[in-house]
Amino acid sequence: MRLYFTISQKMTTPCPLYYDFEDMLDCRNKGFTSLDEIITTNTRISEGTTEVLLGNNNITRLQPNAFSQATLCNLSVLKLNHNNISEIELNAFSCMGSLRQLHLEVNRLTTLKIEMFLGMEALVDLYLSRNLIRSIEPKSFLGLENLKGLYLDRNHLHSLQAGTFTGLDMGTIDYIDMSNNIITNMDAHSMDFIDFCEAQQWTIKLYLHKNNLKILSDSVFGCAVFNDTRPVQGQLQLSLSDNPLNCSTKHLCWLSEAENNISVAWIKNKGPNCKPLCHTQTTTKTTIKINVTKIGN
Repeated sequence: MRLYFTISQKMTTPCPLYYDFEDMLDCRNKGFTSLDEIITTNTRISEGTTEVLLGNNNITRLQPNAFSQATLCNLSVLKLNHNNISEIELNAFSCMGSLRQLHLEVNRLTTLKIEMFLGMEALVDLYLSRNLIRSIEPKSFLGLENLKGLYLDRNHLHSLQAGTFTGLDMGTIDYIDMSNNIITNMDAHSMDFIDFCEAQQWTIKLYLHKNNLKILSDSVFGCAVFNDTRPVQGQLQLSLSDNPLNCSTKHLCWLSEAENNISVAWIKNKGPNCKPLCHTQTTTKTTIKINVTKIGN
């Protein structure tokens, strides 16, 4: 009796390069399990490559200096979405000072660790949606002073610690999305990078809808503007719909008591007696825009 064995070999065809100057490398859907495989297969990677698409592979880990050996330090866009990445080691992005977009959505990350994203000083957008993130260590975002958009929606976040967003610049960040998590608690100073006493102009959209928040204290921010007579030059747009907010606690009253420093520009279904966020059903849609300069037109 003869036995026949078939040995399957991983695809080793180089990823195609696109655009006139071959600046985009498309390695999607190739079955790669590590960056080393990609580097070995694609010997044409050059310093002129600025965008790499690595989505829909089976990459599980990013090791220290993961991209430096492939002359990828000049990348401006890196897409690692739809992989199985569960671990990003310290200094994985050590030479990526030109990167502006990092896509890590739809992976298996569970914890964001301290200084995880160091080395990406120019990063503008960080996409972490639809992972398994349960916790964020303080100073995880250290070094991201130029970040404008942070996408953490559709994870498993249940609480935020003090100093969670240390490293972000309130004058630069535009958008933080933590909607569709299971956040029940935000510690004091968990968003202390938003400092209402700061004199610079700023506008921040903070999306917290579809969580499990029962209270939201002004102590989560960096300055007790609500007890301060100094003018504030910023705007916070806060979305809190679909949270089981507790009307019986004083921790929501700061939104209406701080009339000298905060004007609530728009509240849907606003109730009397300091109940601007309280509803009989958690499915009521509420969006809050807090203007901390003057009441607009």
